[in-house]
Amino acid sequence: HEPGRYILTGSSQFKLKENMTDSLAGRAAFLRLLPFSLRELKESNLVPQNPYDLIFKGFYPPLYDSEKHFIPEDWFESYIDTYLDLDVKEHITAGNISTFKKFIQICALYSGQLLSMESISKNLGVSAPTVKQWLSILESSFIIHFLEPDTNNLGRSIVKTPKLYFTDTGLLCHLLRIESKEDLLLSPHKGAVVETFAVAELLKSRYNNGKKPELTFFRDAKGFEVDTIADWKHTYAIEIKSNSDTEQKLSANTRKYVSLRNDTECRGAVFYLGDITCTINGIQYVSWHDWDNLI
Repeated sequence: HEPGRYILTGSSQFKLKENMTDSLAGRAAFLRLLPFSLRELKESNLVPQNPYDLIFKGFYPPLYDSEKHFIPEDWFESYIDTYLDLDVKEHITAGNISTFKKFIQICALYSGQLLSMESISKNLGVSAPTVKQWLSILESSFIIHFLEPDTNNLGRSIVKTPKLYFTDTGLLCHLLRIESKEDLLLSPHKGAVVETFAVAELLKSRYNNGKKPELTFFRDAKGFEVDTIADWKHTYAIEIKSNSDTEQKLSANTRKYVSLRNDTECRGAVFYLGDITCTINGIQYVSWHDWDNLI
């Protein structure tokens, strides 16, 4: 390293900021390191042929330790207990630990969905302000993140509620009690889990390149929706599908949004679980395996 320049790492976001922010004010840059990205696994030849094997396992580094051979189900249960003990316990009252664990499980049901604090509050039996505080804890510790609605309303009445996403699909599957790849294929949550995977990879790729995510979504009051809007050098209107074939109907909402946007810098893309990346009638169909190349 250069003289006077150091890289300090820590697994606890809360303790790291508490101990460094004041003493290094104006002299420290914080980098968000989420679980492994698809690109990192590809570079190490650790990506399986079947996307559902990858999505079910998730991306936490210990699960790829060739010497320890952790079983995902056992590792995630231990991870949650450790997370509650080290990161959460100091921020909530002791009697609420078990309730907070249930709260995480309820949040898993909302991954890829519009956030409903009122519904979570009702299901959990705690106040809305408590739900808001606990969501902040999950977000600050990178368990979840939010997509805000696109501010370009295209002259329409739009939904103004954010969407909630988990940052790791393996953890999400564990919380949803999905116990195998086969369970995932049959799960009613399959589409939401696949969407969570695609959005998380966009987020990781941006963070790993030192860039802000610049990700939103679009939904109007009539239910017309585009899963993700990536406002980068070009604007991408992205639909995320669990299909393995390139069908024109997959891009219907993307095409409509691009047309309404009427911007030459706006492009359409479809994430899907097929093996071939191609362009059909001006819309990019991007294979899950090539998803990191969209960045």
